[in-house]
Amino acid sequence: MSTLSWTPAHVRHGNNGGAPAIGVALAIHGLNYDPQGMAPVTECLAEAGVDCLTLSLHGHGDNYLPLPNADEDTSRLCSFTRVTLQLWCDEVMAAYALARARADELGIPLLLTGYSLGALIGSVVVVTEPQVRVDRLLLFAPALALPPHGFQYWLAERAPRRVLPSLSPRRYRANRGTPGAAYAAAYDAIGVLEAGDLQRLNVPALVFVDRRDEIVSSSGVESIARQLSAWRFVPVHKSDGTNGRVYHHLVIGQDAVGKGAWDVITEQITNFVVS
Repeated sequence: MSTLSWTPAHVRHGNNGGAPAIGVALAIHGLNYDPQGMAPVTECLAEAGVDCLTLSLHGHGDNYLPLPNADEDTSRLCSFTRVTLQLWCDEVMAAYALARARADELGIPLLLTGYSLGALIGSVVVVTEPQVRVDRLLLFAPALALPPHGFQYWLAERAPRRVLPSLSPRRYRANRGTPGAAYAAAYDAIGVLEAGDLQRLNVPALVFVDRRDEIVSSSGVESIARQLSAWRFVPVHKSDGTNGRVYHHLVIGQDAVGKGAWDVITEQITNFVVS
């Protein structure tokens, strides 16, 4: 996967020989989350007729600076220790420009879809950049509100290069752990969002959160949703069939939530984008 990757809308043949795209989506992954983990969402959107542009934030996927005599994992983690909120916002802005140009060219809506950190950084860009406009939001476990995490905050403040090992299953991780610099960028983003005009985010939105989320404050996100009349807060209830230990912060894909739950989520996504 490259830093930016398009998943085109699936052609749906009809009397006109093939329906055009009905929307464009910019998809942004979570903190230390493999960008390819967004595939279940982008495939669902593509099936519904949406062109999807997936962004790999710095320190994830192929978005890192190679080091001499170092393997990919080492180079990626080193880049991850040097991230800042501004760097990530600049990357989102560049990706947004491409997605917006595509949407404007076709005269169709632009949708921002983000998981965890991706939802947070995308929201910060919408709130802080007057020229940015999105028509809909599709958010999964958005890190818009975080409960107190003492050690992560200590890393952010005191040890930006130190790496906290990840407890997430290996298949979901971009790196073996998350550095203090990345946590610092996330906390900075929360501060910017809290100081900004949340009404800039008041567009039709589906917000999926498991109330037992270990990382995101589900009550905090629900409180934000209550302030935004166009938002719909959707609790995630995992079903049988999850692949391995249940982590409630993982809410994307059949392996993470179970087939029954994912079928419900994909139906809600499809109805949301085609309505």
